[in-house]
Amino acid sequence: MELSNSKKKKLEASKKKMRKVFSSMKKLGVSVEGTNTGEEKTDSNSTYKQYERVFENYMDKVAADFGIVDITEIKHEHFMKYVNEAVIQWQKGSVGVSHQIKQLRAAVESFRIGTIKTNVFNKEIQVIDKNEVKKTLDYNHVKRMSTASHTLSLGIEESKMVESKIIESRSKHKKEALKAWKISTMTGGRLADVVDKLSPSNIDFHSKQITFETSKGGLTETVKLSDEETSYLKEICEGLNPKQNIIQVKKDNGKPMKKVNQMATIRRIIATAGEIARLNRDENLRYKYRDNDGNSVWGTTTIHKTVSHHGARKVFINTRFDKYCDMSEQQREQELHARLQNLKVKAKFDKELDKIVRDEMYRYEVAIFLTSLDARHYRKDVITAWYLDSLRVEAQKRIDLG
Repeated sequence: MELSNSKKKKLEASKKKMRKVFSSMKKLGVSVEGTNTGEEKTDSNSTYKQYERVFENYMDKVAADFGIVDITEIKHEHFMKYVNEAVIQWQKGSVGVSHQIKQLRAAVESFRIGTIKTNVFNKEIQVIDKNEVKKTLDYNHVKRMSTASHTLSLGIEESKMVESKIIESRSKHKKEALKAWKISTMTGGRLADVVDKLSPSNIDFHSKQITFETSKGGLTETVKLSDEETSYLKEICEGLNPKQNIIQVKKDNGKPMKKVNQMATIRRIIATAGEIARLNRDENLRYKYRDNDGNSVWGTTTIHKTVSHHGARKVFINTRFDKYCDMSEQQREQELHARLQNLKVKAKFDKELDKIVRDEMYRYEVAIFLTSLDARHYRKDVITAWYLDSLRVEAQKRIDLG
């Protein structure tokens, strides 16, 4: 639907107020999870920006499809149009649509919380009935699946292959890409943190630990380092000022690129390295959907898996899991005891214990919990669903259970 000039102006004015909601949430430190649970929790700057961008795209869709340009007039039935479209795509095997629709739902819910917590609209604006949306998606089995990720899970040997191909790259920025890859395999650092928030001042070489400030979820995260990892980081920090970024992808004039361009350059070099190493591959995925007769059936689709920087984080997480499994029982108990001195970690540990209805965890379960702390997800289910190699976990489980 072609919008008139007056409607275009109204749409832009509405978008401006929407952006103000998210910017106000950012200033006040308002988050959906923190509001719903009563915890002191904020979102990262990138999360607010992501929700703003997703919501803006949604407003453009509603304007084009329904001619509605006033955000206060967007209703639940408009949202359901896209939910129903997502269900159809899911039935056809486009399993990635689950992430898109759930991200949109999260952005809309975040906006609703923002209208309550800020004075931009002076009233709550509820765009969707989130319970009905969830009910529709659940009924049709539309859910995020870790196996639907296009990021290839790598082992240590495959990670070394990526490193070697980065070194062989003709790109003048290959040194920075290699640093980004290696730092993430050693620390689990997300690319945005490694590029934008990491300087020598974040590394305690004496205590052998690295700190990522205001990372995902607005949290400050600390990771322990091995002697080898500490030595490598000390080497690449040589000659840098304490507050100078460790990763510096520069333009031809010697000035640093914008953060988004630095990240794009590093991603491109790593992706090319994976392709040249011939690691990329197709994997079949089984998924459940509801057919037109209302029956739950299984379908098969193909996912093309490629090497990406996020794969380095998966390398880190699987390496940490192996480390904790290989520890002696005494070492593992000492590590767990030290972590439980933090009251928040103790509360999360007790919550995990409640889930298994046992007095204590098995060895592999303690290893998963400790790994979840290192990965800064703090939940075993997230680590097992999205990062850990299921065959690796199953092997350790069989050892524990005899």
